[in-house]
Amino acid sequence: MTVLSKFIKNLPASALAVLLLLFVSLQPAYPGIFGDDEDVLWKSGINLYIKLDRQDKSGAGKTPPNDHPVTFTAKQLTDALISIAFWEKEGFFSESEANTVFTISHARILGNYLSQGLARAKPDQDIVFALSQIRKGSLGFGNKLYMAGRVFYHDNRLHVIIGDYDRPADKGLEAASGGAGVDEIQYFFTIGSRTKSSPGFKKNIITGNGIEAYTEGNKRRRDWFMIDVPAAAAAYVAKTEKKENPGGADAEAIRLEAAKLAKERREMRAEMAKMRKEMNESLDNREQLTIEERLAELDELHKKNLITDAEYDQKRKEILDDI
Repeated sequence: MTVLSKFIKNLPASALAVLLLLFVSLQPAYPGIFGDDEDVLWKSGINLYIKLDRQDKSGAGKTPPNDHPVTFTAKQLTDALISIAFWEKEGFFSESEANTVFTISHARILGNYLSQGLARAKPDQDIVFALSQIRKGSLGFGNKLYMAGRVFYHDNRLHVIIGDYDRPADKGLEAASGGAGVDEIQYFFTIGSRTKSSPGFKKNIITGNGIEAYTEGNKRRRDWFMIDVPAAAAAYVAKTEKKENPGGADAEAIRLEAAKLAKERREMRAEMAKMRKEMNESLDNREQLTIEERLAELDELHKKNLITDAEYDQKRKEILDDI
């Protein structure tokens, strides 16, 4: 339970009703919640929206202008967004299943309104969004979850920065507001920032087929990914067509391709195990490598995503402890 929830829970019913009604009555005085009407592409209630917004600032200095306006069809953007997936647990070299970042309904609504927004956006504007979904819990009850993010087009890539992800509704606050006769409470979301990585999204994005992770220096941002829209959309369509026509004339070709991919996956696992062993032997050989050489090699392995963030931090601490 949040501090705000505890505070509200302890309020007398009469004081709670006055507080909530005052909050609702004051909301029209703050048009910045959604922005100017002309900037709003879509909204639902007081929490869900897709709208044009000012560029946020880059941590590296002056933010380069976006390549707006730009034209994509709603279907291209929808297919590209649906294709973005992540490993739920360890990653590609485990047996874990891949999940999509956006649900089909989220991808469709974003694809539709991003198509409109990107065609209207100015170079100094981003598109920000907040969406929700109901997900069944272990006991069968529905839980409302929110996600929010920022989108812009630059250097021939659609950039998506995730802020809040699977953020649960504050049930205590909502129950209290419902008891006071307020239908919906205002949430303030973490939208996603060029400057600071969001703690709300730490998934292992699957790269390839038009999907890349954004890298700052030697650090990969998990919450920020770049999309070659035509390539990602085409890859998704091709994958969908194979699933829908498994018994067609090219069924044998599909079977052979699947066998080839399975073999490549086994070989990549073996190669990864070999590389990790060599990495450990190399990084632990204090007599042959200087501190600078060991750090440089460690940075290179991390930049290539051959070691996890946790492994990188652990090895870097071990190396620095030798100084």
